[in-house]
Amino acid sequence: MDIVPTWDGNTSTLAKWILRVETNAKRSPMVRRQLGMAEQRDHCELSWDNIHDEIEVYYMNRAGVERTWKQARALSYREPGHEDEHPGQSSIRKRELLDLVFHNTSESEQISEILAGAPRSWLMTLTPRLYHTTRELQNAIKLQEDDLMEIQESFLLEYGHD
Repeated sequence: MDIVPTWDGNTSTLAKWILRVETNAKRSPMVRRQLGMAEQRDHCELSWDNIHDEIEVYYMNRAGVERTWKQARALSYREPGHEDEHPGQSSIRKRELLDLVFHNTSESEQISEILAGAPRSWLMTLTPRLYHTTRELQNAIKLQEDDLMEIQESFLLEYGHD
């Protein structure tokens, strides 16, 4: 069970923790079952999926989902507390929140949501209709990261806002 990262109990870090454990659980059926044994309830001992469901029920109830959804929608590039982030980091942060609350959204919906928090100036470089998956979008953002930062800085100097 050394592969299970420790969660600090802070609901704002829950998404990242779940995604890290989920990655470990996908490695093999045995790991998935063993992760389920970390909880004492019989139901949870069956698999990681059951523990994941229990966590969602408790922490991601309707109020939690709505709070996380609002947080994801409001997330923006270089917002307070993330002033030094790069474009790729911002888009990953948003995608992680979206993944936590929306398991069944389409790739195009996720791409739209990710770009909704991006500076409008990025659309001078990125062409959303060319990306069919969030992975393609992430790759494009990473590839053009320096250009996106330079365009944003120039835009802010000229107009003072996004």
